[in-house]
Amino acid sequence: MIYLCPHIEHIPQDELDKVFAALPSAERAHIESTAAPGLRRQRLAARWVLQRLLMDEFGLSAIPAVARTRLGKPVFIGEQDGVFFNLAHSGGCAAAIAAPTAAGIDVECLRGDIPRGAMHRSFTAAEQSHISSPEDFFAHWTRKESLLKAMGQSVNQMRDHSLPVGRPRFAYAGDHFLCGREGDIFWAGCQKEKEPVFRLL
Repeated sequence: MIYLCPHIEHIPQDELDKVFAALPSAERAHIESTAAPGLRRQRLAARWVLQRLLMDEFGLSAIPAVARTRLGKPVFIGEQDGVFFNLAHSGGCAAAIAAPTAAGIDVECLRGDIPRGAMHRSFTAAEQSHISSPEDFFAHWTRKESLLKAMGQSVNQMRDHSLPVGRPRFAYAGDHFLCGREGDIFWAGCQKEKEPVFRLL
């Protein structure tokens, strides 16, 4: 299940404060270590989205204890280690995905021109041939990053995977993708076995 909050500025501060207070200590430390207030609010908003998703879909009243893999992928530990999740935030939006199988999510806000260096480093020649606008670039970037996050891989491995360009639904190597756009926000989520479901907050 994917939850997307496109306007984190509308989340009441007291709700963010409650989420922060209920977070496991490692997650509170992760947020407190962020120097930039805007980024700190984005990270907290992503956890607010995750808490809503976990309550609605899994009946969990708080975010369980979290550990991080060698590459920084957050994973639940303890009783909830059968629930897979991932978080994303960009600009004024935040998203979360949770599923009983490996899952990844990415969001990007439309900005500027096509970042040519990133495109050449991260997209295959076949993918690059279909990218002609910043919209194409950010839509495709979210697809690729959601896959890497689901797999627990680094962005440096993005070019190892060639995905269909421009399709809102597709499958690749056992992962099922759902992708979309809300205004200037591009999002993509993927999970094993079946296509995720989307909810806009």
